[in-house]
Amino acid sequence: SAGTVSEFVTASVATTACATEHSFHISIGGIAFTFQTCCETTMSGLRKHFGHLSGSSNNARIVTFFDAEHVHSQLPQITWNWTSTTHRDEGGTAYFLDFQEAILAHDTKEQRFVIATRAFTSQDFFRREILRLLLQPVFSSVGLDVLHGATIGTENRCVLLAGPGGSGKSTLVAAAVHRGFYTVGEDFLVANGLDEHSDRKLVYSLFRTGKLVPSGPATSHFESDGHAQDGK
Repeated sequence: SAGTVSEFVTASVATTACATEHSFHISIGGIAFTFQTCCETTMSGLRKHFGHLSGSSNNARIVTFFDAEHVHSQLPQITWNWTSTTHRDEGGTAYFLDFQEAILAHDTKEQRFVIATRAFTSQDFFRREILRLLLQPVFSSVGLDVLHGATIGTENRCVLLAGPGGSGKSTLVAAAVHRGFYTVGEDFLVANGLDEHSDRKLVYSLFRTGKLVPSGPATSHFESDGHAQDGK
């Protein structure tokens, strides 16, 4: 029978007996998440993108990933408005991404998340959809800003570059790293203290991996394994 998003999250976790077989804890900007899944491939992808944020499980928000071979079959469990890809009720918010064959659900009362999809190996899915639809509201609720940007600087100070995709941020960062500069990240960043009255502004990279077009000018600065030819 159909129910609320919170009930869907509870049922999804309960019916995925091996959900905690693989778990991974991250912390960014003082917010902790625990990723859990029964799929080793999924966990490998999570560690690849978020491994630099390894943290403790204290007060962590639980994010459960599970493989839904037929994602559409999960939809009747929620009283879904079929005219929209977004559903909100007293239990939380859920998103249906038809092009990714995925359901993302956020139990806002218990701060739990469920991600049901067949697209775990898609890097773009990890980067954009999970961040934009699920994690960004959590960061915003505690005053953290999520930016599409890049940084260039030294070991403890940097310049923040913000701009739309394709404006040259990644190319500039690659060239700077090639010449010995440091970068926190060049895709999605989490920042605090960006208001003009703050004396301490901090920037964190949400992803350990970068995003460069294989045929673009920036990739000429990197070896085939993705490491900079020199620099840091």
